[in-house]
Amino acid sequence: MSVLVPLVTVDGIDSILLTKRSIHLRNHRGEICFPGGKKDETDENSEKTALRETEEEIGIRKEDIEIWSPLKSVVRRQRDFLVTPFVGRIPENALHNLKIQQSEVQSVFSVPLEELCHVAQYTKFLAPKIKYTLPVFESKEFKITTMLQMNICIQLNEFGV
Repeated sequence: MSVLVPLVTVDGIDSILLTKRSIHLRNHRGEICFPGGKKDETDENSEKTALRETEEEIGIRKEDIEIWSPLKSVVRRQRDFLVTPFVGRIPENALHNLKIQQSEVQSVFSVPLEELCHVAQYTKFLAPKIKYTLPVFESKEFKITTMLQMNICIQLNEFGV
């Protein structure tokens, strides 16, 4: 599985674009995530998967995304497979052309990097099914209960972002 970590500048503030999955999906409904998904037989590699899925889910053309680098793969909290994130820059003008695939995505929004990667924004909760404590990013609007965002903040710090 591959995802795009879309870096955007919104009103002069460096941010990450996130999606909220449709509540009508069978798996992971309503979760906050990055655009991405499973490899298709038409995908040459993991990067192409992330780009294709981003275009399918939120309508940003792959030509408008400048891939910077893959990050280290992260195991999903269900521990069933690896997620390979790719950091990519999306120009602000491309955000005006969002076409949300309603069957998969409920909404798209941005979170300032400084806010997302600020340790004080995190708390913890015990996930009973998997029996360990997960970090939770909390804002006024939403909660993110995934290791992926936290690992990405750590790796982006290594990049100097």
